[in-house]
Amino acid sequence: MAEFANDLNETQIQYDLCRIPFNAGQGGKAEPIAGASRNGMSNSFPKVSPDGRWMVFVQSRNGLLMRPDSQLYIVPAEGGQARRMQCNLRSMNSWHSFSPNGRWLVFASKGRSPYTQMYLTHLDEEGHDSPAILIENSTAANRAVNIPEFVNIPPDGLLKIDIPVTEFYRLFDRAWELAEKGQYAAAIGEWRKALAISPDDAKAHNNLGFALANTGRVDEAIAHWRKAIDANPEYADVYRNLGRALLEEGVSTRRSRSFGRPSRSIRGTLRPTTTWGTPSTCEDESRRPWISGVPASPCSGPASGAQPDGVGAGDLRRGVGAGRDRGGAARGAGGGNLGRTRSGHPRYTGRRLRRGGPV
Repeated sequence: MAEFANDLNETQIQYDLCRIPFNAGQGGKAEPIAGASRNGMSNSFPKVSPDGRWMVFVQSRNGLLMRPDSQLYIVPAEGGQARRMQCNLRSMNSWHSFSPNGRWLVFASKGRSPYTQMYLTHLDEEGHDSPAILIENSTAANRAVNIPEFVNIPPDGLLKIDIPVTEFYRLFDRAWELAEKGQYAAAIGEWRKALAISPDDAKAHNNLGFALANTGRVDEAIAHWRKAIDANPEYADVYRNLGRALLEEGVSTRRSRSFGRPSRSIRGTLRPTTTWGTPSTCEDESRRPWISGVPASPCSGPASGAQPDGVGAGDLRRGVGAGRDRGGAARGAGGGNLGRTRSGHPRYTGRRLRRGGPV
């Protein structure tokens, strides 16, 4: 059985492009189009230019969808010698469409990203095309563009396209960047806007709680962590955050029924410390950073497609500065010590902040 596109075990299916006369709606015999058929390749997705002169189609070795070797070719509409277009990028070129005047072609490609992006190329009178131009910021970095189309309207005829999912990720990314810089008050506003679009997003609630806790608004943070658990009862990181906050408030996590059964990751590991930390990037358990004598959990930076996540875990102990873990290794003091929120109530280390979308 085939495991990937163009696997030698893949079923071989190749397509030819054919022309059928309209004949007053009666149709007729299908005739293969020279240059787009019987060429040992699979030919698909034809688009004819508005003036009827050219046809652009996709050519690949096999099949017609999700082909990594797909390339755009242009051929006279009546058939002839097909030319490989110079706008092609290295991977998956397809989903093309002509502009109303036939001088521009928009298409999608994975040439520069694991997600399809939108590109433009210009065609002259002889059908020669220009190198591809990326249409930047047309969607979120972790979203794909499929089947783009031109709209025949005046330049000022389109004021806005509402795409709630894209807007959610834009706001989420913006909030993450602000929180990473320690600008928690500003991040709170962006996460609230994101939650207005997707009120049940558990990770947005979790990260909003992180920012609220870092501004001393622990009670509000608790409310959002409870909402995150309501949205996703299996979200372990929220239990860690909520457990620390409830310990700060003097509430036993084992007695609290309002947020369900604590996950295994928080049992026996919760001890109060002094500060909520700042978002950080680390690779594995053996290389994780330390802050205020507290180990931070493995976390992810703002890479596209990464998921937003909760804040840290680990063997938490009291104290600012150097401490020791169970094995006796010294813990180095780190930056990001934001101090106490109020007299007599220590705050807790919050370290795992990630980008992304719904749980």
